[in-house]
Amino acid sequence: SHKDGATSLLHLGVTLSGSRTVRVGVYSDGGWRDDPLAPQGGARDPAGDPPPADRENVWDDALWSGLGARGGQRKDFPQQCGSIYLSAPYSFEHGVRFDPSTKQQPIISLQCRFAFEPALGKEMNRLRDNVMWDICSTISETLSRMSSAGHLRMPSMEEVYQAEADLGASETR
Repeated sequence: SHKDGATSLLHLGVTLSGSRTVRVGVYSDGGWRDDPLAPQGGARDPAGDPPPADRENVWDDALWSGLGARGGQRKDFPQQCGSIYLSAPYSFEHGVRFDPSTKQQPIISLQCRFAFEPALGKEMNRLRDNVMWDICSTISETLSRMSSAGHLRMPSMEEVYQAEADLGASETR
């Protein structure tokens, strides 16, 4: 399991074929807020690097049994053809388990993320500081508020067809 880089400050995942399970490790206290460079519940890495994956590996049952006492829990999100999720996997440990597939029924998923210039991306991937905490909090709070107000939702098929027709009409003008 792993935490994504900064391109996944906002991430849209779409399962186009097959099935898979996204497992996330979350903390009731928000995790790295108090010491952004420390693994949840642990000491800061002296080099300032993100914590090794084995400290939060979402597939390690014994590890998460112990992390539960510190507010850690795992959640599984089954993804079937047509499943869509919007998340910020830069902020939390996660992994994907792929169900059996065949040549006739492969697992295909689309991942939509930010794109950064390579040098900026490498620099941002190492940032897990208070500024990034504020950015993550702002994204999370905004998504929650907009979703609760009904402003963040998937379009209906009718809306998709209407948008397609509108685009076609604008191209013929």
